[in-house]
Amino acid sequence: MEQAPTKISTETWQNWDIVSIDGKFVIKYVTEIRKILEPLKDKVTPHIALNLGKTSHLDSSAMTLMLNFQSHLKELNGGMVVFGANDDITGIITIVGFDSFVPIFRTREDFERNAAANKI
Repeated sequence: MEQAPTKISTETWQNWDIVSIDGKFVIKYVTEIRKILEPLKDKVTPHIALNLGKTSHLDSSAMTLMLNFQSHLKELNGGMVVFGANDDITGIITIVGFDSFVPIFRTREDFERNAAANKI
């Protein structure tokens, strides 16, 4: 049985664009997700938070996309963070050392608290 397509939504919180990925963040959907992210990086100081609270799978193409965006955003004095990932995705992110390049927060509240205190 085929899983429903990944759903992507965006919202703004303070100076952050929050992109929520509901479903799989895998190679099949990377092009669609990139289309959402591309215009966001064109802001003066782009800040993107990926909400992975409803993300069921993450593959290497997703991590590559996030690392590439993080690198570009840093050049523009911006950045990317991830929050809400389940234990499996957090484990993968930690094992490969991805969390040393992109800040990871367990919850949206953790992200908002750190962003509001200018810690990220």
